[in-house]
Amino acid sequence: MKTLIVWMAAIPTTALILIGMVGSARSAPLVVNGSFEQPANPPAPGNFRTIVPGQESASGFNGWKVVSGNIDVVDATAPLLGINWGTQGAISGSQILDLNGDVGGRISQVITTVAGTPYTLSFNYTNNPLGAGNEKASVDIINVANRAVLLTKSFTHTSATLTNPDWKFLKLRFTATGTKTRLVFRSTSNLSDPSGGIILDAVKALSGV
Repeated sequence: MKTLIVWMAAIPTTALILIGMVGSARSAPLVVNGSFEQPANPPAPGNFRTIVPGQESASGFNGWKVVSGNIDVVDATAPLLGINWGTQGAISGSQILDLNGDVGGRISQVITTVAGTPYTLSFNYTNNPLGAGNEKASVDIINVANRAVLLTKSFTHTSATLTNPDWKFLKLRFTATGTKTRLVFRSTSNLSDPSGGIILDAVKALSGV
């Protein structure tokens, strides 16, 4: 332990500051409201709030844009229509997002990136157990300037029950090609089924990992 202390003492203070700055830059979160905690406390009855295009600001749905259809922001700690996931209800915070509100929805967010830099997009997902049981969605990562699609990934979930969400985790790597990159999540379930949605939580994008 004494040797370690001496070695650390030999590193200039400016070097330690630079090391700390590099670590912070690599881990700084880029996605706003990735755990869908805003709007906070969806109202009863139902403890969820349906958001349609154009109502993001009025609803307090920060960071995201509802591109089409609509989505539900849900208080995962409150039992809803027989669903009672308890402490498993959310991965981060207490709220989650269902990509099917009254119909299938699509949401997007633009993040700031550096061309040529690798990034990791990660999120947790499950399915609404009141749906048909084969819920589907996809995520697209797009260069805003030229609309080039950098990555597309489809995913499904079938195993959620009324008492267990059986969360899955997905991590995707991409390299930015511009200063603005758009993340798009869209439901590809039965678009007319209000219970047929993929549910998302803890959406994160990090650089250099």
